[in-house]
Amino acid sequence: MEGKYVYSIAQERISSIVLLLVGIGAFYEVGQLSAGAQLFPRIISGALILCAFALFIRSFFKTQAERVETEEAKESDRPVYIALGLAVLYVIATDYLGFISATLLFIPASAFCLGLRNWITIAATTIIFVGLTAFLFRHVFYVILPPDLLFRF
Repeated sequence: MEGKYVYSIAQERISSIVLLLVGIGAFYEVGQLSAGAQLFPRIISGALILCAFALFIRSFFKTQAERVETEEAKESDRPVYIALGLAVLYVIATDYLGFISATLLFIPASAFCLGLRNWITIAATTIIFVGLTAFLFRHVFYVILPPDLLFRF
């Protein structure tokens, strides 16, 4: 068990370093965009840098209970892989269906796949997320989202 734990911690540290480098690279590359287009990508890349740094630091402070949970969690990774596949399909579907329709399908499908079964929570989360995101991009960021087949916004 100890050998597997060390490997898991090594993976976590390597992953955090890779994510940190990606975040720093993205932050640097965003500097080539126009001043107005830099805000949102800089926020996202900054958040990635902070989360990667926190993951790296946290990897040094795992307790014995977390070691066991880490190994048990590896046995139930199937829903995560399905959710990642759904994310790839979502990116493709956004081009064909548009942002609103693709997101209205993606969020409930991912939530259900990851184990959430409360349909009221799923519906409320989906509607609020889609509404706020569409509003922010249209009226705050002045960015037009991919045109939607079903909804005209």
